[in-house]
Parts: sequence; structure tokens; C-alpha cells
Amino acid sequence: MNTKNLGLFEEGINPNRPYYIPSEYSYDINQGIRRNVTEQSSNKNWTESEYLNYFNLEGNKKLLKTLLLETVFLYLSVFIAQPFEIAKTLLQCQYHVKPGLQSDIEDKNKFFSEKMEEEDEDNDSIISNESDPPYFRDPDSLISSPDISCTSKKSIVDREGYVLTSPDNHEIYFPWQINVQNCGIRMAMSTLWKKEGILSLWKAQNISFVYNVLFSITESWISSFLLSIFSFPTFISRTIDFDNLLSSSFISLTSSAFTSLLLAPIDTARTRIMLTPKYLKSHQHLSSEPFFSFLICPTMLILPTLFYATLPNAFSYIVSIFFNRSGLVIDSYETPIMYNLISLLSSLTHLFIKLPLETILRRAQLHISNLKHSLIKPGRYIGISGTIWCILYEEDSRPYGLNGFYRGLKMSLYTLIGIWSLGFTSLSLDLPSNLTNLSSFQ
Repeated sequence: MNTKNLGLFEEGINPNRPYYIPSEYSYDINQGIRRNVTEQSSNKNWTESEYLNYFNLEGNKKLLKTLLLETVFLYLSVFIAQPFEIAKTLLQCQYHVKPGLQSDIEDKNKFFSEKMEEEDEDNDSIISNESDPPYFRDPDSLISSPDISCTSKKSIVDREGYVLTSPDNHEIYFPWQINVQNCGIRMAMSTLWKKEGILSLWKAQNISFVYNVLFSITESWISSFLLSIFSFPTFISRTIDFDNLLSSSFISLTSSAFTSLLLAPIDTARTRIMLTPKYLKSHQHLSSEPFFSFLICPTMLILPTLFYATLPNAFSYIVSIFFNRSGLVIDSYETPIMYNLISLLSSLTHLFIKLPLETILRRAQLHISNLKHSLIKPGRYIGISGTIWCILYEEDSRPYGLNGFYRGLKMSLYTLIGIWSLGFTSLSLDLPSNLTNLSSFQ
């Protein structure tokens, strides 16, 4: 058999391919297929491992160092954002009384206390009169006059004739609770600091870090798994231009929804820790009210969790798809200014859809936790539509009835503008890429 006709040469050199360097695992015409497999494994050079080439690193030490730095950076990011997250959660779960109702409550309590003082004075005068010895009185009067201890307490009425009762439950604050009525993030942080100390601003720090790490890892794994199954291209950016943008967006939303449902117990436990008073010892709380009261997302939290995980991302993707289909060239290298502006618009859309859904989700988590002692007076949760009605018409939701859904909006806007400014200046200052990814840690 003429091996030259097949392009195989015993010398190992093909004149038609002078620059070809055969691999050490290539087919040897002299030995044929009888080559020993053990010789192949022994001749393999294990110093250059494939996983190191995949990560584009030089060795295990550099790989571990990079992972450690990323972990420290993520923990510090959570540490910086945790006080603001706690204050925002307190404002979202607090029952906010309307200003008119609040003034009526104060007048009612004032009038109630005045009437109580007058009633006490009358009782004191009666008691002083009854303290006279009985031998100065007519014997018949002793029988006809009732005993002071047996007389029923008179009801206090207002000018219209309605009986005044004690304040309602949402008007009473227990010693372990704080009042963050109609205040901002800074005032809520200050109130919590004065009540429980500076360390209370970093409640649920570790569980927030664990939740963020698990969320990023699980979402990436599920997204990669679905992309490989359905043979879709990898979703790189919201504003990048490629053909299967809709398919990749759908895969991203699906992975985010599955991840949120899987990690719903951890997210609920984080909310419970944030809203637990400091006076409750950790071991007492763990013994009486376990943090992980359920391991699977309950039915009450399925819809709020799905809406919170999918709708904000869906609207931001719609903005990106609209500008991609409009014919604009959106690329971080060719048109960096347009790229950053579209990214800012997409992030703003994500924020304005996210905050109302987050308010409903936090109230649902607090409601299902069934805390015996809560740090704030909890707002009502009676389903998604019922909670929206309560916030709009029963609580202080001025102006335009939307303030109750956007607690912490200014803080979120300042954070978003700061992150966008860092990303915009990194085009000319060549900042590290980690500084422009802070929004993913919130």
C-alpha cells in the first residue's frame, strides 16, 4: 500500500504541509494501532493542565489568590451595602400611618388622657367623702349608698356621644420596637443605631453574603445548563447585538426565577434576622423560632418571588432589545457613550419596577415568618393586590399614592448614579472592572 497517496509519510514530514508540527498523540504509521496506551499516558506532560489554560492563569497559587480576592471584594461590598439594606427593609415593612390619621390619633390620645385624669380626680373626691366615720351618718344612707369598689367604671365619651376606646394595635409601640414613620434611609439608620447600637446596622451580614454567593453560582449554573441543552448562545450583555437575544433573555429570566425559588428560605431567613429585636438572644431565638422554618418555597411566596425575580429583568431586557432593533450601533468599544447611556436607562427601568415588587415580597416574608416580636410595627399583607390596595389607601403613600412603594428610592438612585459614573469614567481612566460591577451585589 502506498502511504504517500494517503498523505502519510514514514519520515513524518509532508512536503505539502511544511509548517505542520504533528502532535505527540498523532497516528504513528510505523507502530500502527498497536501502540500501548500506557506509553501515551506516560509521555503526557502534566505540568500544563487544561484547567489552568482555561482560566488563563499560571498556577494553582494564582488561581486561589484570585478567588480569595474576589471573595473578599464581594464580602466588603455586602458589608458596605448592609446598613442601607436594613434601613430600606425596615421602611418597606413598617406600617405607615397617614398624617391626618396620625393627628387624629394624637388628639384622641390627648383627650382620652385628660378624661382619665378628670375621672381619677372625681374618684378621689368620692373616696375622701366616703372616708368619714359611719357614726356621723344616717343608718339608712349606709344601705342605700353603694360601695366604691363595687361601682362600675364610667365610660368616657366624646362630644358626639361615641365611647372612646384605647388606641388600636398599630398605634401602640412596645419597648423593643422603633418608630420609623415617614422618614428616610438616614433617619431609619439613626433610629436603629440609637435603639440597638451600631452593630445592629450589620444584622444578617453573613447570611446576606452567603445568599449572594449562592445566588450568583446557582444562577450561572442553571443558565449555562439551559443554554447548553437548547443550544443557545451565551448571554453576555443586555445591550450586545446578536441574533438570538430573545432566546438568551428568556433563558436568563428562567434561571433567575428557578434560583430565587430555590433560595427563598435563605432570603426569608435574612429578612427575619433583620427584623428581629436585639434583646432576643440568638440561642433563644433559634430554639423558639427557627430561622429555616421551611426548606421549600411556600405557596404564599411563589408569586411575589417570581414577580420580583423576573419582571424587573424583563423590562430592562425589553429596553435593550428595543434599542438593538431600532438600528442603533450599541457596543462598548465602538460607541461607548451610547452603550453607557442605554445601560443607565435599562438600570433605571429595572429599579423602578423592582422597588414596588420588593416591598410586597418583604411584607410577604415577614407575614409568613410569624414573628412574635418584631422590630417595627408590621404592615399588612393580604395578597399581592390586597397589599397594593392597603399601601395606596390605608397607609401614607403621598405624593400621588406611590411613596409607599418607593421607600429608599433616593438611596438607590444615588447608588446607581455612582456606579454608572464609575463605569463611565473607567472608559478614560481604565479603572478595574470590579468597580463597575457593584450593582450585582445589591
